[in-house]
Amino acid sequence: MEVSHQGVSQLHELQRKAEAGNTLAQYELASVLANGYRGKHYHEDSFYWYMKAALRGHAEAMWMAGLLLVKGEGVESTLEAGLHLIHLAATKCCSEAMHFLADAYQQGMHGVPKNSQQGDYWKRLAESTR
Repeated sequence: MEVSHQGVSQLHELQRKAEAGNTLAQYELASVLANGYRGKHYHEDSFYWYMKAALRGHAEAMWMAGLLLVKGEGVESTLEAGLHLIHLAATKCCSEAMHFLADAYQQGMHGVPKNSQQGDYWKRLAESTR
Protein backbone atom coordinates (compact mmCIF):
# COMPACT_ATOMS: atom_id res chain seq x y z
CA MET A 1 0.00 0.00 0.00
CA GLU A 2 1.51 3.30 -1.10
CA VAL A 3 1.02 6.10 1.40
CA SER A 4 1.14 9.69 0.17
CA HIS A 5 2.96 12.49 1.95
CA GLN A 6 -0.46 13.78 3.03
CA GLY A 7 -1.32 10.34 4.45
CA VAL A 8 1.90 10.31 6.49
CA SER A 9 1.14 13.82 7.74
CA GLN A 10 -2.38 12.76 8.75
CA LEU A 11 -1.00 9.72 10.56
CA HIS A 12 1.48 11.89 12.48
CA GLU A 13 -1.36 14.23 13.47
CA LEU A 14 -3.44 11.26 14.60
CA GLN A 15 -0.51 9.98 16.65
CA ARG A 16 0.01 13.43 18.20
CA LYS A 17 -3.65 13.53 19.28
CA ALA A 18 -3.47 9.95 20.59
CA GLU A 19 -0.38 10.74 22.63
CA ALA A 20 -2.16 13.81 24.04
CA GLY A 21 -4.88 11.51 25.42
CA ASN A 22 -7.61 11.82 22.77
CA THR A 23 -9.54 8.56 23.14
CA LEU A 24 -11.01 8.57 19.64
CA ALA A 25 -7.57 9.26 18.13
CA GLN A 26 -6.13 6.38 20.17
CA TYR A 27 -8.79 4.04 18.79
CA GLU A 28 -8.37 5.29 15.22
CA LEU A 29 -4.58 5.03 15.37
CA ALA A 30 -4.88 1.48 16.69
CA SER A 31 -7.24 0.61 13.84
CA VAL A 32 -4.87 2.03 11.21
CA LEU A 33 -1.97 0.05 12.66
CA ALA A 34 -4.01 -3.16 12.96
CA ASN A 35 -5.39 -2.93 9.43
CA GLY A 36 -2.03 -2.19 7.88
CA TYR A 37 0.18 0.77 7.23
CA ARG A 38 2.65 0.78 4.34
CA GLY A 39 1.81 -2.84 3.65
CA LYS A 40 2.55 -4.09 7.16
CA HIS A 41 0.31 -4.85 10.15
CA TYR A 42 1.48 -3.56 13.52
CA HIS A 43 -0.52 -5.68 15.98
CA GLU A 44 1.73 -5.00 18.97
CA ASP A 45 1.45 -1.23 18.49
CA SER A 46 -2.26 -1.47 17.74
CA PHE A 47 -2.82 -3.42 20.96
CA TYR A 48 -1.04 -0.67 22.90
CA TRP A 49 -3.34 2.02 21.49
CA TYR A 50 -6.48 -0.11 21.77
CA MET A 51 -5.67 -0.63 25.45
CA LYS A 52 -5.11 3.10 25.99
CA ALA A 53 -8.57 3.82 24.56
CA ALA A 54 -10.12 0.83 26.36
CA LEU A 55 -8.86 2.08 29.71
CA ARG A 56 -10.67 5.33 28.95
CA GLY A 57 -13.95 3.44 28.39
CA HIS A 58 -14.02 3.07 24.58
CA ALA A 59 -16.17 -0.04 23.99
CA GLU A 60 -14.90 -0.90 20.49
CA ALA A 61 -11.32 -0.56 21.73
CA MET A 62 -12.14 -3.01 24.54
CA TRP A 63 -13.53 -5.40 21.94
CA MET A 64 -10.49 -5.16 19.67
CA ALA A 65 -7.93 -5.40 22.50
CA GLY A 66 -9.80 -8.41 23.85
CA LEU A 67 -9.87 -10.05 20.43
CA LEU A 68 -6.12 -9.52 19.97
CA LEU A 69 -5.55 -11.12 23.39
CA VAL A 70 -7.77 -14.10 22.54
CA LYS A 71 -6.05 -14.59 19.16
CA GLY A 72 -2.56 -13.80 20.42
CA GLU A 73 -1.95 -11.26 17.67
CA GLY A 74 0.78 -8.84 18.70
CA VAL A 75 0.56 -10.01 22.29
CA GLU A 76 0.76 -13.29 24.13
CA SER A 77 -2.58 -15.05 24.01
CA THR A 78 -4.36 -14.60 27.32
CA LEU A 79 -7.87 -15.99 27.11
CA GLU A 80 -9.01 -14.86 30.54
CA ALA A 81 -7.99 -11.22 30.05
CA GLY A 82 -9.22 -11.20 26.45
CA LEU A 83 -12.62 -12.61 27.36
CA HIS A 84 -12.90 -10.14 30.24
CA LEU A 85 -12.36 -7.19 27.88
CA ILE A 86 -14.79 -8.64 25.33
CA HIS A 87 -17.41 -9.09 28.05
CA LEU A 88 -16.90 -5.48 29.19
CA ALA A 89 -17.28 -4.30 25.59
CA ALA A 90 -20.48 -6.32 25.22
CA THR A 91 -21.94 -4.79 28.38
CA LYS A 92 -21.22 -1.37 26.83
CA CYS A 93 -23.37 -2.34 23.80
CA CYS A 94 -20.58 -3.29 21.38
CA SER A 95 -22.50 -5.52 18.96
CA GLU A 96 -19.37 -7.29 17.64
CA ALA A 97 -18.50 -8.34 21.19
CA MET A 98 -22.07 -9.50 21.78
CA HIS A 99 -22.00 -11.63 18.62
CA PHE A 100 -18.63 -13.08 19.63
CA LEU A 101 -19.98 -14.05 23.07
CA ALA A 102 -23.15 -15.49 21.55
CA ASP A 103 -21.09 -17.74 19.27
CA ALA A 104 -18.59 -18.61 21.99
CA TYR A 105 -21.31 -19.69 24.42
CA GLN A 106 -23.41 -21.49 21.82
CA GLN A 107 -20.44 -23.46 20.47
CA GLY A 108 -18.21 -23.66 23.54
CA MET A 109 -15.31 -21.84 21.87
CA HIS A 110 -12.31 -19.84 23.12
CA GLY A 111 -12.35 -21.39 26.57
CA VAL A 112 -15.97 -20.42 27.14
CA PRO A 113 -18.07 -23.30 28.47
CA LYS A 114 -20.94 -24.22 26.20
CA ASN A 115 -24.10 -22.59 27.52
CA SER A 116 -26.99 -22.18 25.09
CA GLN A 117 -28.93 -19.90 27.47
CA GLN A 118 -26.04 -17.44 27.65
CA GLY A 119 -25.53 -17.76 23.90
CA ASP A 120 -29.18 -16.95 23.25
CA TYR A 121 -29.02 -14.03 25.71
CA TRP A 122 -26.08 -12.40 23.92
CA LYS A 123 -27.59 -13.12 20.52
CA ARG A 124 -30.85 -11.40 21.48
CA LEU A 125 -28.96 -8.41 22.85
CA ALA A 126 -26.82 -8.16 19.73
CA GLU A 127 -29.87 -8.25 17.49
CA SER A 128 -31.59 -5.58 19.55
CA THR A 129 -28.70 -3.15 19.05
CA ARG A 130 -29.02 -3.06 15.28
